[in-house]
Amino acid sequence: IYAPPLLASMQILSGSRMRGTGSAILLIGLLLVGQGMGPALSGFLSDIFMESNTAIADHLSLRNALAWMSSFFLFGSVLVFFAGRFMNRGIEDARRFDAELP
Repeated sequence: IYAPPLLASMQILSGSRMRGTGSAILLIGLLLVGQGMGPALSGFLSDIFMESNTAIADHLSLRNALAWMSSFFLFGSVLVFFAGRFMNRGIEDARRFDAELP
């Protein structure tokens, strides 16, 4: 759900000469953080919950870890909300930048 609006806003906010580089940097960041660190962090949290007394069985530690990982969605949605407040100014800056290029 997050990818199409994110990629579209990146295309709008970057200048015409920087769209390819911006897309590459954005996708590398998404892959490294989301798919690289996400599963490792959820496994690490599951191990921590397994060692603590909060988990009675194996599946409860994984459930607790995934519940904590879902809190990142709330944090991300707050960041997107605040970033959206500056979207119009960013679009205007990108248009001015494109107009100044020879």
